[in-house]
Amino acid sequence: MKKYVLILSIIIQMLVASSALAFTVDFSGVPYTDITATPYTLGDVTFAYDNFGTPASASIDELGVYGNTDGVLKLSFLSSVSSITLGYNLFNVYSSDLVDGSLLATTKLAGGGDVDLTSFALFTAAGTDPTFGAFGDAVGTLTYSGAFFDEISLYFAYSDLGANFTVDSISYASGPAPVPEPATVVLLGAGLFGLAVYGKRRMNLNT
Repeated sequence: MKKYVLILSIIIQMLVASSALAFTVDFSGVPYTDITATPYTLGDVTFAYDNFGTPASASIDELGVYGNTDGVLKLSFLSSVSSITLGYNLFNVYSSDLVDGSLLATTKLAGGGDVDLTSFALFTAAGTDPTFGAFGDAVGTLTYSGAFFDEISLYFAYSDLGANFTVDSISYASGPAPVPEPATVVLLGAGLFGLAVYGKRRMNLNT
């Protein structure tokens, strides 16, 4: 009986082990790479940038990702992701465009479809322009937790070749897509049934 309990505990541990794992993207030692022309893969994350045919560009190095807001930064994950926290900065934005200085995102769900997200950055004035008013930088954090996704596209409502962004911190939870609860019960039931049959056969052999 103890052997059966041990085998059952191993099965349960395997199910628990299939849950999501936490990761943090480490930009240390990353060589300067123009991701507008060539996507860059760092660990399980691939960085790419779409400028829609404009002069906008983006690059990655040991400090993170830097580029123009007039484009889309795309992150693709090797394994499905259930949550992400992404720190970003906006430079040379105007207070009049504070709401438009937000980071928008679309997550491409692993099972199909997508989820739209919005993150508003905190503005800090650095000076004043006689025409457009106060200008400066903004800092924000995008967070998401929910259905598993494979890709996230980041774009800015404030798109201007004179404005730039950085993404310098990314943490996420990655793992296989969760097994639906009924399926989990079926798996456990099948395992218990198999153990019962095995035990009965052993008893028959012994008698």
